[in-house]
Amino acid sequence: MKGEKGDTGAKGDTGDTGAKGDTGEKGEKGDKGDKGDAFTYSDFTPEQLAALKGEKGDTGDTGAKGDKGDKGDTGEKGDKGDTGAAFTYSDFTPEQLAALKGEKGDKGDKGDTGEKGEKGDTGATGAQGEQGIQGIQGIQGEKGDAFTYEDFTAAQLAALKGEKGDKGDKGDKGDTGDTGATGA
Repeated sequence: MKGEKGDTGAKGDTGDTGAKGDTGEKGEKGDKGDKGDAFTYSDFTPEQLAALKGEKGDTGDTGAKGDKGDKGDTGEKGDKGDTGAAFTYSDFTPEQLAALKGEKGDKGDKGDTGEKGEKGDTGATGAQGEQGIQGIQGIQGEKGDAFTYEDFTAAQLAALKGEKGDKGDKGDKGDTGDTGATGA
């Protein structure tokens, strides 16, 4: 015999997600939708905009010259820059030097005489000249004092010294000296 139907049990835990099923067959074509809003630039995504960019085109013709604009306001004065290195002749390029050269000018007036320069160094001694002709005999002078050894200068004495002589013979043996005092 069959008993009465029991009470409904508690809801069980959710099971694991099953495997993805096969793709279904293509459905029938739907009805045409209502007309949408106009598509604007802001509707593009960044990827779509990047894909729309084509190759760079040819340079266009130069446009007509526009009217001269109004003069702008004067800007603020800048800070004073650091002092640069002095510009020297060697800083010019050959082209700049050629551009600096003008036509040859007229001959200038004669300048003032310059100041006398400092005395230069003494030059080298020149070659000895030829002997001059003998002068006329002078008057006989008074008799002078006799010339002594002291009248010689040191240079004259050095010039009088002769060559070193040969070594002399050995001298005789000297006498025996006195006996010295007895030590303490």
